[in-house]
Amino acid sequence: MNSEKFIVRGLIVLAGFLGLALITQNTSYVDFFLVNNNPYIRVSDKIHTPIQACDTVYLEKRSILRYANNSISKAFNKLATIQSPRNSGLYNPFYKSNISFQVDYNSYQDEVVLDIQGDLLPVSECDVPLIQGIIDKTIDHYYPNSYQKVLLNGSQKDYMDILNI
Repeated sequence: MNSEKFIVRGLIVLAGFLGLALITQNTSYVDFFLVNNNPYIRVSDKIHTPIQACDTVYLEKRSILRYANNSISKAFNKLATIQSPRNSGLYNPFYKSNISFQVDYNSYQDEVVLDIQGDLLPVSECDVPLIQGIIDKTIDHYYPNSYQKVLLNGSQKDYMDILNI
């Protein structure tokens, strides 16, 4: 009797592992970036990129589990859905903005065009380099060495005006 229970339990555990493997076979992590402005962090070159805003802060890579392919569109859409200034202790300079992101990649010209749709609202002038840094780092993470073009509501000039460039 004990050997039968052992075999049945073993088969149930094996079926559980098989079910878990089937569920997670198409999962991946979507990488996105937020700002770590803690002056006492231990910096890691793998997840931190320094950026000069009003003070030196770090862009920190975060990942979320998705049941779909990793993509730049999902990364930017994750940023747009965070509606609080802090997420797990990291700062999101897009939190006051009512925006969505449209990303197009032209492989022939090796060009990424990011069109930010809506109202991009930096809280202060300190947020401007953070917004630009997150956008540049995210595009470079998914399309290294590609030409980047960023628009605000279809206009590159409007984006540059927000950044005061």
